[in-house]
Amino acid sequence: MNAKMMLIVDDMDVNRQILSEYFSKEFIIVSAIDGEDAIEKIEQYAHHITIILLDIIMPNMDGIEVLKWMQASPYKSIPIIAITAEPGYQLEALENGAWDFIGKPLDNRIIKARIHNVLGRYALEDERQRNAQLIQAKREADHLINSLPRGYCHLPISWQLPKNPIFLRRRC
Repeated sequence: MNAKMMLIVDDMDVNRQILSEYFSKEFIIVSAIDGEDAIEKIEQYAHHITIILLDIIMPNMDGIEVLKWMQASPYKSIPIIAITAEPGYQLEALENGAWDFIGKPLDNRIIKARIHNVLGRYALEDERQRNAQLIQAKREADHLINSLPRGYCHLPISWQLPKNPIFLRRRC
């Protein structure tokens, strides 16, 4: 599945409906009615979810509990934007792993801008992590090459020297 997926978690049908309408052209929408339902959906669709919009004040399990669960789970890298009208909960959401927050009443321009910003930060962080892995792999390969006593010459299976051979440590 290559399409982006958004999980919308809100106990209010009208809010889920509004958010679904805002983003149905950009994302495959999955909805959850509370924190417990959200965790089930996260476990089911984790490898497809691009972003989560998470209401904070909900029955059964609230958004803060979901954030805490996410931080202890293998899915903690999925970006989450908290949704709340309460300023105190905005700070608590950020302290518990939300990437950003959206205040109520909902304004689709602000929501779209925040989602764009969060996904941009996520892409940069993902690229930074991949670059760090490549740098580490290069260091390990360099260490291995430098530890060879006489060097190494990469030849094709035919044992004929190609036009542009790859020589390591130039002792070949």
